[in-house]
Amino acid sequence: MMLRNFLIGLSLAVLFTGTAQADDIDAEAYISYREDLMQSAKVHNKAISNIRKGKIAATDSLVRHARSLHELSMMFAEAFPEGSDFGETGAKEAVWNDPDGFKAALEQNQSATAALVKALQQDADAAAVGEAVKAVGKSCKGCHKKFRSKD
Repeated sequence: MMLRNFLIGLSLAVLFTGTAQADDIDAEAYISYREDLMQSAKVHNKAISNIRKGKIAATDSLVRHARSLHELSMMFAEAFPEGSDFGETGAKEAVWNDPDGFKAALEQNQSATAALVKALQQDADAAAVGEAVKAVGKSCKGCHKKFRSKD
């Protein structure tokens, strides 16, 4: 009887604390939103790479692509609210089970993209820009390794 009452109480607590938030969001919309953000980041990363390799003569656009990449990095956190952890998502449970680790990974990406913008704005030499690009890639991979399921 005591276990039954405990389980009923626990169920009611979960119902009244978790349901309101889950009902307030559309998990599938958030999943789509974060996929769009990540696709945009991929496009800007590829543009930066192709410009730096000389495949595209758009060096004046490098800073704009880096700024866009940094702005996207500032939006990632809001794309993973509690309650958007179900459905067809590539996000691992660690996003919600390890919020401090996820926040740290996002902050590392934000710092790396900010450093890339700064290097490009200061007309840093190719080696310094290359290191900044590598740091961005490392921050992306580090987050994906721990917080994203492989396709």
